[in-house]
Amino acid sequence: MKNIDNINNNQSFIIKKVFSSEDRLLFIGQLVLAHLPYADLREDTDKYLAYCQNDLVGTIGLEWYGRYVLLRSLSVHESYRSAGIGRQIIAEIEKIVQSKNGIGIFLLTESAKDFFVKNAYTVINRQSIPQEVLSAPQFVATCPSTATAMVKLFES
Repeated sequence: MKNIDNINNNQSFIIKKVFSSEDRLLFIGQLVLAHLPYADLREDTDKYLAYCQNDLVGTIGLEWYGRYVLLRSLSVHESYRSAGIGRQIIAEIEKIVQSKNGIGIFLLTESAKDFFVKNAYTVINRQSIPQEVLSAPQFVATCPSTATAMVKLFES
């Protein structure tokens, strides 16, 4: 891994959508390392790999439910934590969601509530989540009922 002090936020960070089976294996491998669930990811989940200076540093997935998105599988490689990589991944994904006319990103978290609050996500009651999002396996079976539900809404 490269020295995180040398990361230039604009020139060395990219997000790449997963298309190939090789990229899919990299994506799943990162989730395994981060102890995140992957078996319930839908085939049509938009999967992304994040790179800094050609090093794979993170992942994120998006599941679309109409104009709402369920954020899945945000991970940052251990060597790059606390370097702003998670914030960069979220910022790029929010741009993608808005460019596709998405109006809100929902998520469940057991351990990253403070991170998402710092990135303008709001804790919400599960009853206020649209039914189509609530039908996702993450809400039904994957995450415990004690996981924190959060949202970031965009102006439509």
